[in-house]
Amino acid sequence: VCSVDLRGLGFSIPHPAAAGPVFYHGNDNQEDYAWASFTLGKPVLGQRVWDCLRCLDYLESRPDVDRKRIHGFGEHGAAIALLLAGVLDDRLCSLMLDSAVATYRSIVESKAYSLTLPWFAYGILKHFDLPDLVGTLAPRPCWLLNATNAEGEPWPETRLSSIYRDALEAYKRGGAEKGLQLLVRPDHEIPKVLDNWLKTE
Repeated sequence: VCSVDLRGLGFSIPHPAAAGPVFYHGNDNQEDYAWASFTLGKPVLGQRVWDCLRCLDYLESRPDVDRKRIHGFGEHGAAIALLLAGVLDDRLCSLMLDSAVATYRSIVESKAYSLTLPWFAYGILKHFDLPDLVGTLAPRPCWLLNATNAEGEPWPETRLSSIYRDALEAYKRGGAEKGLQLLVRPDHEIPKVLDNWLKTE
């Protein structure tokens, strides 16, 4: 298992300089880091996708890692970074996206949302939304577990099936109809779901 704190999270939280102007205040203000990155034309989301790809480089370099069995698990905002990394790099043989917002469009259409600024990229909806990205992964397995609305509440499977209709069709055309799973499960069932996902080929 390779457990990663993407930049700005956990052990990768930047610390303010000991001297000079202090703009970013570590764990207390993620938005300052995000705004600074937007100003520089390098959204934090893109930086975190780069981190995911470099982790794949590291795993690939290890002789004890089976390159054909590299699974990616991401939760909440990190699931979005993992999804983007999976679209860009086919070394991830399967993805589990846990408690991720189902669509960016739902955020635009909502008066309130729980996703924080570092997980946004400007202009993204001019080109695609998250269900479009999931569809491009076919036939690689991609499981969405408890995907949420803009406010972070899990959507029912019927609603997700409607939102991901085109992605489901892409998997069907690719001969991997069961490759895309849209699951809504209580906490006590999640270990079993993860175990089943890790057994996918």
